[in-house]
Amino acid sequence: MRTFSDIFGEVDTYSCSLDDGCKEYWAYHKKRYQWFLSKIEGLLERGLISSNARILDIAPLYQTLLMSHFLPEATVDTLGYVNGPFHPKVNSKHILYDLNDCYYEDRQLNLKEDEKYDLVVMLEVIEHLPTSLPQVFKFLCSLLKQGGLLFIQTPNAVSLSKRVKMLTGVNPFELIRENMRDDPGHYREYTRDELCYFGHQSGFMVLDVYMENYFPAEPGIYKIVDTLSERLSPNFRTGISVVYKKNDCG
Repeated sequence: MRTFSDIFGEVDTYSCSLDDGCKEYWAYHKKRYQWFLSKIEGLLERGLISSNARILDIAPLYQTLLMSHFLPEATVDTLGYVNGPFHPKVNSKHILYDLNDCYYEDRQLNLKEDEKYDLVVMLEVIEHLPTSLPQVFKFLCSLLKQGGLLFIQTPNAVSLSKRVKMLTGVNPFELIRENMRDDPGHYREYTRDELCYFGHQSGFMVLDVYMENYFPAEPGIYKIVDTLSERLSPNFRTGISVVYKKNDCG
């Protein structure tokens, strides 16, 4: 198994061959990706996933490459729109699917039991969906084997920096974008309690909840705010990551 340094060096090199938007995204999110990969390593060490796990990565991006490099024996399939620079490995497949279609029962995917996954990864995606969270959880549950894991990562809707903005009369949430069909922004951000509650309601058991500042701090006073949030309740931090275990989604 290659070291994190080797893996991130390879992805660093690859990112340099991509367009400016992809380069900027990698530079901005690199700390988050390092944190994420360390948690995948933790799941492996705890015996919660195996080195040859079947993994489904929803909305392929840099994490697709990182997991493929870190777990070379694993199958890392992807789901969502086609994302050319982050296509799967030779032995993997891409499922072309609009996640908002999980709202419609007749558009749900019907995977056979042997096609289901040990781990579904959904990083920084749910906040982009207008579909309700319970419907999304029900869909994700249908993709997992019994006892399989779901790893969700999303911004914290009530981080300290967002609360400070509201106190100063600034709306911390973006407007719906004019090009929302091609580049949807954040329709709805969530709190820790919401993610835990709707996970439980959808048949998942919550294994781990992490509140971390893995996003770069905004300039000015917000650097101080993020530093302060490290000393206060974890609920004030900017990012939420939750690991769920499929219990009974029937």
